[in-house]
Formats: sequence, structure tokens, C-alpha cells
Amino acid sequence: DEERKQAEQVKTLAVKADETKKVIAAVTVPPKMEPSRLEKLIGGPKVANKDAPFNGKGTMAPAFFDKDSNFKRQLKDNPAIKTKLDTERDGERNALLAWIVAAPAAREKAFEDDSFALPQPLAGKPITPDYLTDAKTVKVKSLLTDRCARCHCSGGEQEDYPLETYEQVMKYIDAKQK
Repeated sequence: DEERKQAEQVKTLAVKADETKKVIAAVTVPPKMEPSRLEKLIGGPKVANKDAPFNGKGTMAPAFFDKDSNFKRQLKDNPAIKTKLDTERDGERNALLAWIVAAPAAREKAFEDDSFALPQPLAGKPITPDYLTDAKTVKVKSLLTDRCARCHCSGGEQEDYPLETYEQVMKYIDAKQK
């Protein structure tokens, strides 16, 4: 009889411990991951400045805007489309930022297939049409090639920091900038 009581007490304590673990897990906020170096560079200011120069320690966002000859040409041909172009280029940056934080296996497959399914909040938002397969899918590898690897390639202005392959891009996603 005494053994049965002890067994029941142990069982009760185990259930309570399990319940306590569930409560702790429910109220514990996981630590926020520091953005990767690539997130910081792509998500940086659109216009370089003294605090965020156009380089690997400041911002690379201007590569989507005034540092892109196609962007400048389109604005020169039709200044009235500036808001539309800015919105589409911001859409490109947001798509890349979403891709960067995607699950590693999904991120790699999206790069290989040049097809990234946009998360719901971004689906249907303006993105330069050349980079869309449809309203919910972006050509992530093409986007990285045109906006980043055009300079970060063999023979490019920034060939010391190549971004032509998935493995090369991952160096700037996996390595957390301190």
C-alpha cells in the first residue's frame, strides 16, 4: 500500500513537472537573433551617407537604386515613375530579406531553383516584374545575380567578396556580424 502511494506521488510530481515545463516554454521568448551581415547590408539605407557608406561595412541598398544603371536610365527617361521604381526595388529588397531568414533547406532549394515562394505578407506586393515568376514567387538567384553578383564576381569591382554561388552568399548569412 505504501509503495503504491509513493508511485502515485512520483507520477503526480512528474505530471506537475511536465506542466511547469510547458508553462515556462509558453512564456519564454527565444533570444532574438542578430541580423546577418547580408541582412544589414541589403536592409540598410537606400542612400549611402557618412554613417552608412556604400561598402561592406555600411549599406549595399544603393545597388538596388541609384548605383544601378538601369534604375538611373529609367528615371532619366521618365522621372514620373520614381515612386513606382522605388516601391518595386523595396519589394526586391524585402523578398531577399525574407529569403535570407527562410529555413536553410528551403533557402538553398529556392536559390538552386531560382524560385522563392514569398511569405504571405509579401505575396502580391510590387517587385520588378523581371524577377517575378508570378505574384507569389520571386526569382531569388536572378535577383542576387543582377543586384549583387554583377560587382561581386570574378573580374568584377568587388571580386574579393564573391556572391556568385550559394556557398559564397552563405558566408554573409551564416556569419553573424558583431
